[in-house]
Amino acid sequence: MKNKFIINGKIFTKKYISGVQRYTLEILKELDKIIQKDEIEICTPKSAKNIPNYKNFKIVKYSNLKEIPWEQIAFPYYLAKNKGVSINLGNVSPWINPGIVCIHDVNCIKNPKNFQKRMVIWYRFLFKRAMKKGRKIITVSNFSKREMLDCYNVNSQKIAVINNSWEHFSKVNEDRKIFDKYPQLKEKEFFFSIGTLTKHKNLKWVLKVAKNNPQYLFAISGFVNIKKFKEELDLETPPNVIYLGYLSDEEVKAIYQRTKALLFPSLYEGFGLPPIEALSVGAKVVVADIEVMHETFEDTVIYINPYDYNIKLDEILSRKISKPDKILKKYSWRKSAENLLKLLKEEDNKIYESSN
Repeated sequence: MKNKFIINGKIFTKKYISGVQRYTLEILKELDKIIQKDEIEICTPKSAKNIPNYKNFKIVKYSNLKEIPWEQIAFPYYLAKNKGVSINLGNVSPWINPGIVCIHDVNCIKNPKNFQKRMVIWYRFLFKRAMKKGRKIITVSNFSKREMLDCYNVNSQKIAVINNSWEHFSKVNEDRKIFDKYPQLKEKEFFFSIGTLTKHKNLKWVLKVAKNNPQYLFAISGFVNIKKFKEELDLETPPNVIYLGYLSDEEVKAIYQRTKALLFPSLYEGFGLPPIEALSVGAKVVVADIEVMHETFEDTVIYINPYDYNIKLDEILSRKISKPDKILKKYSWRKSAENLLKLLKEEDNKIYESSN
């Protein structure tokens, strides 16, 4: 390529992997396989330790600054010094040079009451700047694209859809030791949820449904402060609910393969990564009846009213659903990486033509 594209490598300072970080890691893994040697650069803070052994990306560690100061001061300075165009796959981007930005969803813009005020202010500031000054916006579903067009006055051609996928999960070896730690998790006798305190994740639904289905055990994983959780939702935890804390991918895979179903009653998502991971290993999946779930999963999952707490789980699990094969074939990390590379080449040509 004629221009220098530099990827924001702040992700490599993170200890835990979220859905947004998973997207970045998996697309970069595939992108590395299809680019020329040193064709694209990754710039990381000097503190970055979790950098994969890439074959073709050029890796540059720059500046002792960390987190936001690195992203908003050091990284844009490096971009300016090297006349680079930034690629930011994790929602946030430098204010000075937003470049190409992947914004996974605009939940905090659409539903600000569900988030901390400072977080809403920060994302409003960065998203508005990216929409106005960024070269291109990427998002993960057509639903998210429509939501962005509803929030911002931008040409629809500026926003490209590059999906999530699931193949990373096929390479995960299940860790059954989780069942030694929690012997109460008997095969096909418990329901599983992945949750946080964020209101849109709707764990309130899980707790209320658990209370109404006392014959089953409900296991919740994720960073959940139980005391704060109780205060936030003003709900007692039923005796048939257990909190597993943060789980590794290996432990989650073992649970997916033995749970009666993954319960994913989230009220707002950009795509829905946990459900597609669960489908990939043969688990039944129950999701909220919202637009993005239909786009992503069609008729391969069970839909529920996320405000109906009187659901009888035995009844809904008997509903007919299609096999997930067509959905799994629909998405691919390699295809997403190829779409990103195509986008970069198009932007490369536009920059070249505008400068000549």
